[in-house]
Amino acid sequence: MEILQGLDLYDLMGYFVPGAVALWFALALANSRRRATNRIKLSPVALVVAAYLAGHMLQAVGSYAETLVNEHFASKSIHQRYADREQFLPQLRSSIEGAFGEAPQDSVFDLCLTYLRVRERTAFVDIMQSRYGFFRGLTLALFLATMSLVLNVALRKGRPLDIPVEEQLMTSRQALFFATLLLAGTMISFVRLVEFDRRFVTEVYRACSVDYALLTKAGGGQPAADATPPTTPP
Repeated sequence: MEILQGLDLYDLMGYFVPGAVALWFALALANSRRRATNRIKLSPVALVVAAYLAGHMLQAVGSYAETLVNEHFASKSIHQRYADREQFLPQLRSSIEGAFGEAPQDSVFDLCLTYLRVRERTAFVDIMQSRYGFFRGLTLALFLATMSLVLNVALRKGRPLDIPVEEQLMTSRQALFFATLLLAGTMISFVRLVEFDRRFVTEVYRACSVDYALLTKAGGGQPAADATPPTTPP
């Protein structure tokens, strides 16, 4: 489909796929109380656009939750990430201080990521970020899907469906079964989310430190003049 051809890796993994999962179960919840002849149906184009927009909303919620976590637990702090690697921590600190000076601790990660993007050293970092974004969106999508099925069952108990069993999208027992599977999927996705978050952040710090060290070595103790990140637009 031509619409998908203009999307990059993060668009597909971070927005479209999680959004499609959330949208599918939202439609399932809406159609669960409708007869087969009166169910909501979307065209392929509308489905792609709606899934992409839903993915953006999921990532906005995930990004806000991530900000709250970072504020209270400093999960991207180099001291927390490398507390068990005392030999590498001094080298990392030296590289960061050499590149950015006395930068505030809460901005070091963003500075390192910006440095790598300016230096065009983000190939592997972008892969890790795409996978992290995918599992962040997927975790939220699966959790919301679980809640939608539980809500489906709760609504049926309070207001039984006036629809023949053969026309029902799923029975209450089936909804609970799928909700259990989705809950397990949510937990697995969250574990993968934490893993790729660790790998993404670790790779940003490691790549920044190694690249700066190589520049310093090539420049005889100072970064090469033609390789330092520009401070003003060309």
